[in-house]
Amino acid sequence: MIAQQRLAGKRAIITGAARGIGKAIATAFAAEGAQLLLADIDAAALSATAAELGGEAFTCDVSRKAEVERLMERAAARWGGLDVLVNNAGITHAASLDALTEEDFDRVFATNLKSALWATQGAARLMGEGAAVVNMSSVNAVLAIPDQIPYAISKGAMKQLTNVTALALARAGSGSTRSARDRS
Repeated sequence: MIAQQRLAGKRAIITGAARGIGKAIATAFAAEGAQLLLADIDAAALSATAAELGGEAFTCDVSRKAEVERLMERAAARWGGLDVLVNNAGITHAASLDALTEEDFDRVFATNLKSALWATQGAARLMGEGAAVVNMSSVNAVLAIPDQIPYAISKGAMKQLTNVTALALARAGSGSTRSARDRS
């Protein structure tokens, strides 16, 4: 008996897809038949992952709104729509409270949180009934580690971002909200 691929024909963007959790997500989506647009800042690792999985590599820095907009434009040009957005891109920064700088804090928030907001905003324009947004959070959203200040705060904020964007999309009538999820 041939197993049915649960994501056959589904169009998916996965950020932070070059390695680690993002690559594992992309691998699982590919095995389930999804069409992949994989985003990451590391061009070499991303190209290797995309070639391995049969997806398209899109090198970009998701901490920059203009680059996230280019990613969404690519999805629109390639597919004309979108079924799944996985906001997985994220970075950590270890520093004690007194050593934390504004630049480090801003970099973590731009990558871990603002990128998900801009991607969800852009994806909502492409998504229809039954679409899904998956926001990757962390146990650090609820477990405080003193040297992970910006990371923990950004992941806690990701949980709330998931809640408010799901409600905003529901109000707008987008099909993507019924499936909006937060992975903690």
